[in-house]
Amino acid sequence: MPLSQEPLVVSLKEETYAENEDVRIECGGASTTASGGWSLGNVLGKDVGDEASEWLTNYFSRFPNSRVQLLSPSPAPGCSCV
Repeated sequence: MPLSQEPLVVSLKEETYAENEDVRIECGGASTTASGGWSLGNVLGKDVGDEASEWLTNYFSRFPNSRVQLLSPSPAPGCSCV
C-alpha cells in the first residue's frame, strides 16, 4: 500500500461547519516503555463531512496497530463552548 495519498482540502472558515455535529479529537496512545499510556489531550471540533471521514479512515488503515476512536461529542470536563 502506498504511504502517500492526495491531500485533504477543507475550508478553515468556522461558519462553513457551524451547523455540523460537534466532535472531540484526542491524541494519545499506549506507552512502549511503561505501563499505561500517554495523552496530549483533546480539542473540540466539527464534523467536516464524509470526504474527510473517508480520507482519515484510509490514512489510519495503513497503521493496523493503531486505534482510532470517535469520542462522544460532549465537551470534556472543564471545557466550555461559546
